[in-house]
Parts: sequence; C-alpha cells; structure tokens
Amino acid sequence: MRWSDFIYAAVRTLGTSVLFCALVAGPPQLKAADAPANASLGKPFRLPMVEVKEPLLWAVSSAGEPGQELRFGGENQLSADGLGHTVWIVGGQSTELFADLERRNPNRALYDDLKKLQSPLRKLQAEVRKAYFEGAAATAANATQQLIFQDADALVEKLTQQKSELSKAASPFSQQTAELDAIIKTVKAFGSPVPQAAVRQPVPADEAYRQLRLAADRLAELTNRLGPEPPPRALGALTYDAQAKRFVLFGGDHGDYLTNDVWTFDPAQKSWQWRPAAEAGAPPPRANATWQTAGAGQLKLSGGYAYASNTDYVGGQYREWHDGDWLYDLASNRWSGTGQLVPERHDFRTGLFLPEAFMTGPAPGPAAVATRLRDLPANTWVSLHPPQLPVMNRDWGSAILDQDHDLILRWAGGHSAHGGTDVLQYHLHTNRWELTEAVEFPLGQTYSNTSYPDGFNFNHRPWVTGHTYQSYGYEPTLKQMLFVGHKGHTYFYDPALGDWLGRIEKPKPMQYGDCFYTLTCCTTPHGLYCWTNEGELFLFQPAQQNWAAVTLSGDKLAGASVDNSTMAYDSRRDRLVCFRKPYGDDHAYDGTLYFVDLKSGKVQKRAAGDADFAAKIPYLCQIRYDAKHDLLLVGGTISADHAAQRLTPIYSCAQDQWSTMEIRGDDPSGPKGRNVSLGLMVDDRSDLFWAVDAKSNVFVLRLEPPASK
Repeated sequence: MRWSDFIYAAVRTLGTSVLFCALVAGPPQLKAADAPANASLGKPFRLPMVEVKEPLLWAVSSAGEPGQELRFGGENQLSADGLGHTVWIVGGQSTELFADLERRNPNRALYDDLKKLQSPLRKLQAEVRKAYFEGAAATAANATQQLIFQDADALVEKLTQQKSELSKAASPFSQQTAELDAIIKTVKAFGSPVPQAAVRQPVPADEAYRQLRLAADRLAELTNRLGPEPPPRALGALTYDAQAKRFVLFGGDHGDYLTNDVWTFDPAQKSWQWRPAAEAGAPPPRANATWQTAGAGQLKLSGGYAYASNTDYVGGQYREWHDGDWLYDLASNRWSGTGQLVPERHDFRTGLFLPEAFMTGPAPGPAAVATRLRDLPANTWVSLHPPQLPVMNRDWGSAILDQDHDLILRWAGGHSAHGGTDVLQYHLHTNRWELTEAVEFPLGQTYSNTSYPDGFNFNHRPWVTGHTYQSYGYEPTLKQMLFVGHKGHTYFYDPALGDWLGRIEKPKPMQYGDCFYTLTCCTTPHGLYCWTNEGELFLFQPAQQNWAAVTLSGDKLAGASVDNSTMAYDSRRDRLVCFRKPYGDDHAYDGTLYFVDLKSGKVQKRAAGDADFAAKIPYLCQIRYDAKHDLLLVGGTISADHAAQRLTPIYSCAQDQWSTMEIRGDDPSGPKGRNVSLGLMVDDRSDLFWAVDAKSNVFVLRLEPPASK
C-alpha cells in the first residue's frame, strides 16, 4: 500500500488523518518551479571556472554617473556570513553599505520576526522527512507524528500573528499577505487532525513534502524582500539607467535556484527598492543575462542561463537561454518580449536533485528490512539496492555511521564528481536514501580538482572540498557531524535537522593547504579524534567548542598520508590503531601499525613482521574494527593463488597477526580490490559491516570468521 493510500484509508476509518491530514483536501499551489522543458534553451554546457583565491566570487557591478560604480552579490569567502553585500564605489574608493542599509531599514522589526520563523519551519520539514523515511507515517499514532502536529500548530499561530503585522507594512509589502496566507495554509495541513468532511483526494507523499519545501522557500523570499538589500545571488544582471538615475538588478543564481525578481538602487538615497512583477509577469528566471539601453526609457535584457539538471558524468549543468530580447520599462515596471512572461518565482533543478524525489515508490518498511538483515548469509557482501539512488556520483569520500539517528552519512564529491553542499543520509532500518535539501552547485567550480570555494555559501553552508576522504566524523556528545576539510574552520552538521549549523576556527596544526587529503577523523566513546599529516592528534571538546591537542609519548606517530592511511578505534583495549604507508603505488605497505593508548597517550609502533603479506594489501584508507571478533577488516581485497575469488585481509588484534578471509558476494571494493571512494563502517549493535560506493550503492555483511575458509 502506498503511503498516500494508507492515509486515505485511515481517514475513512478513523474520521481523522494520521499525517498530512489537511493536504488530502488539496494543498495550495505555491509559486516556485522546477526548471521547465523549453525549446528556447540550448544544450547543456559548463560555466567557466573562477579563481577561488579571489575573496569575492560571482559578484556583478555597473558604472553609474562618471566616477561612480555599484557592486552587489556574489560569495565573500572571507566574511562571517559568506555574502557579497552592497558596495558603493566613488573615485576608486569602496564603501560597504550594508550596516547603514540595515540601520535605516523601515521594515527591520518585521524582517527580524519573520526570519526567526524560518528555523521552526525547517525543523518541521525535518520531522516530516523523519516520519516518512523511518516508516512512522504508516503508524496510526506515534511520537513523531504528535510532534509534527504540535510544531505545525505553533508555527501557524506565529505566522498568523506576523500576517497581521505584514498588513501594516508600507506598500508593496502589505500586498504580500495573500502569499503568507498560502504559506499558512500549507503549514496548517500538517497540524492537528481535521474532520472527515474536509477530506477529498489523497495526495502522494512527494507532492505533500514538495508543498512544504516550497512554503519554506517562499517564506524565506518574503522575508528577504523586507531586508535592507536584495536577497543574495550570483551573476545577477545589473545596469544603470541614466534617464531614471537608478541601477536595475534582475535575476541571478542562488546556487539551488534561479530567480527573476527586479530591484532598483537609488544612488542619491543609497537605498534599494523591490519592484514586484506586474500582473503580466517577467521573463523566466535566469542568471548571467546582459542589459543594453533600448531608448525611450526602456532597457533590453538578453541571454542568461537556466539549469540543465544533467546527471551525466562531468556533464554541463547549465543551458543558455535563446528566447530573444526582453524590454523592461522602468517607469511602468512592465516587461514585453516575444517569449512567455511568467510570475515572479524560483526555478529549482529537477528530478533527483530535489528531496521529494526520494519520497516516491513503496513506503519505507522497517519490518521487511529487519527480516532481510536478520536472514543475511554469513561472510557474503549483499547489495541492498535502495529504491532511489542519489545523483550524481559521490566519488572521493568516505561514509560514517551515526548510531544516534540510525543513519549512514555520506559527504562526498568534489574533483570530477558531485560538488554540492548536501550530506546524503541513508536510513539503516528502511534501506532508503534521504536528500534533505535541494541540490546547489558552486557554478563553474563543479568538477574542478581542488578549486572549490571556502567559507559559507548563500544558504550558510560549506561547499564540498576537492575531495572529502576521511576529513569528517561523528561527534557523539553533540550528536553532529564535524567536517575539517576546509583550511580554516571546522563545520557542524546536524543529522536531525538535515542541515549545516555553523563553524569554529581550527587550531593552527590542522590548518594547512589541501588538508582534506590527510586530516583523518575517528569516532570513539571519548569523542572525535583527528590525525594530521605531521603525526599530531587532536580531540574535539564539545563543552569548550574547540580541538585540544593530545599529548603523545613513546614512539613517534607517523603523519597521515594521501590515499594511504586510516585510523580505527579498538574498543577492547581503548586505543587507536593507525595504518600508514608513503603516497603512491610505488610504495608498498610494510605492515607497520601505530597503537595510541587513549588513557596515557603512549604511542607504540609495531615493527613490520609480515611485510611480504602486507605488501599485497591494495588499500589502507578503509580498515574498521570488529569488537565481536576482535579483528580489523580491510576495505579491499587481494588476489588468491589459483582461485577466482579474491581474499579479504584481516588483522587479529589478539594474535597480532595478518591473515585473510574468503568473503563472497557483491564485493564493494570492486574487481581490482581497491575502491578509493569506499565508505566502510561497522555497527557493533547489530554486528554488521556496512559499505557505500561512489554510486551510492549500499552493501551489508554479516561476518562470521569461524565459518570462513
């Protein structure tokens, strides 16, 4: 039974719905769109890269009167909020106006109040996703649903209060109450159950969530209109109209959506004004369009790009607009052209670039997955085939286990792979991937090797680094994921919310060029440890919100090495086990191990005693400890003499000895025994090994050494 069918049946039987109750009566259609199919769009292409050493990326500027210039937008890699704000330039001297614009904003109180409501709406989205992906939506009553009801009701009350305040605002903002009404109606649909009489037709889970996501997007946009300057964007079209003595800004790229709004800047008053689209509408959303003066008080807009939503390997993610010229009359605020005008809106990418695409097909079923995991054959990798696999490929990274939320977290990409900000979440109990946000890309930097932006983007999230490898880990006290791959900061990700929270500065020894290659994280009951390329060890301290250097004694701990090292936690002996060899295939592993006692900080180097065997191990980056069997399993295989089946190396901690096991099935290491994008994890609660590959295939293994050959 589909999730929506269950809802409909429950409503008929009980007289009240169990989840998304009012949505079965038909959600309001908020105006935001996936990028539409359009004959006016060219073939997919790739935007040119920019030099990420420049602090400000993708801003636009325009000359005004002689000696004057306006600059706006783009991503500021050095600022605390990541935004390129309004800059006024006279005679070559630049002045950032944001603080003054903020101080003089007549709608500041309303802006601040509406902004505060965005967090509870994001929380509601997370609760709705959790109910779906954990199978709670198929239960008549549960704690998650009750939380959804309560939070939706509370949010509706606050939004209704703000509607009253919005009606008192100056024009054109007072005209936005109808849009706020649509947002309120959508949120109300997730609140307390409604009488059976309100029920008409069932709404699928993906459409129900889509409406909630768009409500959050429109609330953010409505809030931004009340702000001191236009919403953040890259590559908006900016020009100066000498007749009206105004700068005009149209559209731009927010990373996750394109917009088609219009703002004007008055250089005399140093102020921005939002110009709501006339009833006839505006050109479709786009970025990187160009302006020209058309005479008779009109401006001509041409070109620009839309999203391609391309899933091809290193495929172009953008398509050029070939829809002719658009004329804009500033005085009347009206557009004309040969193409079709559309309402003011946001265009997102389509398909599996959106969260709701993962809420299709059969409803997640925990019972069926539990049975499947219980009946796994021993010593056999089994591919679980989740019904929806994310796009694009998530190469050059690992995966970590979040036992507090029963998730696998996959933060991978960069180089020639996915280059967004989204952390994939795999639900262990239902075999489903969850995408928590609409995918966003760093424009022309996607598919670059290591040229990804630093700092925050427009949504206050970090971009992926050139590779992520093992530069992230789970912090058990905070119940969050920490990412240390960017040079200057540690970033925090909350799996419960499905979004990034903020950042702190890293200690200097963890700040070095391309540190994502070698900084190696490992979760322990003491907290999250990080190993550097110089052989230093740090422990994250949640209470102090910083990294503390671990005082080491004994043997010298080697430094982590690109593609050739890892760290595992031996829970029986409360120690870290570090594996390392020099970079490159010309150097073979000699079997050396480094044991770090976590009580004393003493390092013991185990001399190579079985170098001939160790030299056969093809990959050291994924070695994980199995407490039940007191062994370390290598995420890689070696050739077996006179046999087609490759063998998996294991290290017995009790016997201090390397050996091999025959593990059959769908080997996640691949036919050559080495997968540089493998994520290998062990769940001691269920005694299962989990693995994820570059294409987000999920594998599980029940290890039973006595039964192996």
